[in-house]
Amino acid sequence: MDGSLLLDTNGFVAEGSGENIFWYRNGAWHTPSCVGALEGIARQTLIDLLRASGEQVIEGQYTLLDVCRADEVVMCGSGAEIVSVGEVDGRRIGTGVPGARGTALAGAYRKHVRSQQRTEIDYGA
Repeated sequence: MDGSLLLDTNGFVAEGSGENIFWYRNGAWHTPSCVGALEGIARQTLIDLLRASGEQVIEGQYTLLDVCRADEVVMCGSGAEIVSVGEVDGRRIGTGVPGARGTALAGAYRKHVRSQQRTEIDYGA
């Protein structure tokens, strides 16, 4: 599956075409700040889950090269949830297949989303 990364007006990584991006490098998760990126519900949920589990999340301005140097990259969105990325701009990420951190993160996210109370809309038949 192909996707795209969007850059902000200064050339920094902002987001995907419909999802946010996170990557793991040097013992921390990184994600673009919301200056040029969508401040999505899935993004905030993922940040909260990571921090609650003791993971460091750093928000900032990053170049495409920063992403390409990652050990693991994931995209997150309400529809796709968490998807591992094996290649960015023709460069293999890590081993090129979903890594342990991204896989565990996808499972934790899925479990969290499925456990949330759902409220049905009652239109009063």
